[in-house]
Amino acid sequence: NKIVPLAGKLPQELKTTYSISLEKSLIEQEQNKIKSFLTADCQYISRRRKGKTKQIDIRPMIDTITIVSDMDITMKIITRSGFPGIKPLKVLEHILGRSEEELLTSSVRKTDYQSLDI
Repeated sequence: NKIVPLAGKLPQELKTTYSISLEKSLIEQEQNKIKSFLTADCQYISRRRKGKTKQIDIRPMIDTITIVSDMDITMKIITRSGFPGIKPLKVLEHILGRSEEELLTSSVRKTDYQSLDI
């Protein structure tokens, strides 16, 4: 097996699609929270790094969240090189108000990605 270097530059902006299967069904109130999140202009979370707490607006990072069924969600997250990113379960933790422990039993699969670079 020969390692071949990547030709060209790496994408600086990606849209990644995740398929998430929850262990516990979404109740109507949680589905409404997702809809409210998608209509909001901004949604801030606190992130602690290197002893400092920063407020990060995660709303621009989330392209779409689609409720496929009461236990299945599709989420598209935009990541930019050099900027903070977010994991799908952290998004759901923030929106739904569920604990990290409760969401850790969920199945998360990356199903697609596309470069947004021009």
